[in-house]
Amino acid sequence: PDKSDGKPTPAAAPDTVKSLPLSDTAPAKASTGYGGVHYDRNDAGLPLLGPNGPAAHGLWAHANSSFTYDLGGKWSTFTGNCALLQSGSGPVLATIALDGRTVWESKVIKPGVSKPFTLDLKGATTLTLTIEGQRGIGSAHSAWLEPLLQR
Repeated sequence: PDKSDGKPTPAAAPDTVKSLPLSDTAPAKASTGYGGVHYDRNDAGLPLLGPNGPAAHGLWAHANSSFTYDLGGKWSTFTGNCALLQSGSGPVLATIALDGRTVWESKVIKPGVSKPFTLDLKGATTLTLTIEGQRGIGSAHSAWLEPLLQR
């Protein structure tokens, strides 16, 4: 598993940083159902290959997974995609919560499908990303692709 040592939390990122890939920050807590926590790569050290090809930034999120981040109320927008990776068969369900309240749900994600999201974060202090396997966790190779915070 990767370590987030040395990475800032989103709340601690300097105000001069106007956009920040979530994988370049440290979560308050993170867990995956298999393979450990990895940033910008899968558990084998290979690029995250979504339905549209490789992603430069992302969170390996093999179901069942959860990532929680301290935003400190300093970010305005969160964008990205959630998908099963090309190696996965799923299906999975992804959710995003702000301050403990679910604000986005993917519906069921099947192979070859990517679910984009754009969320208003104004005033939010906590961001939680979860992926749950819909038929257990076998081959639930999923990821948050190009997750980007913007001020």
